[in-house]
Amino acid sequence: MSERFDEVPPAKDAVDIDEAYLDQQTGGDRELAREIIGLYRDQVRQQYAVITGRGELRARSDAAHTLKGSSRAIGAWKVAAIVEDIEGALADPATPELEMLFQRFDAALNAADTAMRAILAARPL
Repeated sequence: MSERFDEVPPAKDAVDIDEAYLDQQTGGDRELAREIIGLYRDQVRQQYAVITGRGELRARSDAAHTLKGSSRAIGAWKVAAIVEDIEGALADPATPELEMLFQRFDAALNAADTAMRAILAARPL
């Protein structure tokens, strides 16, 4: 693992999945990278419904915070940045910005998922 696990690049327009960062986090272990990507994809499915739902604000904010950390852990910088913005916007769920953020969230998740599938296909065991 990296000595600076929480280090995040400042650019919100970084690559969809930072494969070099993922390799650094996994020590180049392809099997571990595949497992982490699988766990992350499962977590995205679970947290997405909570974040974009109409449930209790605290639960939605907690889900966004959790997904932000998980996204940073694998180098999904775009997703992490957008989820961080959503987490802040949930303080006032009536803000019109929230719907725009959800659209960006969907686009970032789709791009990250495409990148993850490419990484999985390129890393046979």
